[in-house]
Amino acid sequence: MKNTWLNRLLLSYIPIFLIVFSVLVFLFVLVLSEQAKHQAVSTNKIIAEQISQSVDNTLRSISDQIVKELRSNETIRDFYKMPNDPLVNQKASAILNNIVLSNQLIDQVYLYRTGDNRVLSNSTMMGIDSFADRAFITEQLKKDYDRNWTSIRFVKSENDQMKPVISLVRKYPLLFEDQGLIVVNVNPVLVQKEIDGMVNSKSFYTNLFDRNGLLFYDKTAQFANIVKMSDSQLPSISAVTSTYSGFEVRTGYRNSVYTQFLSGVSKVWVVLGTLLLACGLLSVIYVSRRHYKPIEMY
Repeated sequence: MKNTWLNRLLLSYIPIFLIVFSVLVFLFVLVLSEQAKHQAVSTNKIIAEQISQSVDNTLRSISDQIVKELRSNETIRDFYKMPNDPLVNQKASAILNNIVLSNQLIDQVYLYRTGDNRVLSNSTMMGIDSFADRAFITEQLKKDYDRNWTSIRFVKSENDQMKPVISLVRKYPLLFEDQGLIVVNVNPVLVQKEIDGMVNSKSFYTNLFDRNGLLFYDKTAQFANIVKMSDSQLPSISAVTSTYSGFEVRTGYRNSVYTQFLSGVSKVWVVLGTLLLACGLLSVIYVSRRHYKPIEMY
């Protein structure tokens, strides 16, 4: 009789013990998952800050190079002062071509002269009415002095195809701003590809967005077997906005399984833990009532 009663007690309380043990395991895993999420966010933020700083340094170096040419290059100065000198125009075009060749990110550099409305690029010279980017020049002449880079815009290439660029505009001379402009067009696709080389792009992504939220380059086609959504739709873990350019770097894990695990593990374990606690509570009530009845009957 005693053994039978003991066995009944054991069979009644062992499930409760297992439920309590499961709750403790649940709490342990929940803490670990939260730590993993915080670590992932911290790591991604550090990487995003480093990439943002690298992009700023790259764009700032281009800006510094242009300012240096405007301040010290006599040929550039002569271009604005001597509009009818073919030799000066030729030398100035050669200087612009050297600037393009010195940096693979630079797609085009051109000078605009207000005296005769002529545009000189690294490859040609023409009147502003025949220049493909004339609307942008007209717009910039009406604006106040702006040291910032533009957001992504589209210009017509030599083969009449529209291509994206970000542009740096400087008025000449720097202090008086009445003789013309110098415009530098940078290829945003190459900027994005350059920062892709800083991380393992098959498992980790870094996206660069302009101030209007436009993605510099969508690389989805390169990873069709890994992700089925556009890069702009990927869930970002960290985002850093540059104080220099205003461009935003977003980082995260390209592997959707890992991303979903980090985002969903807490919800799963909270639901599971709630169910376990409910089962434990119901078990205690049931066992207590069951064992209380014989005593009550006695």
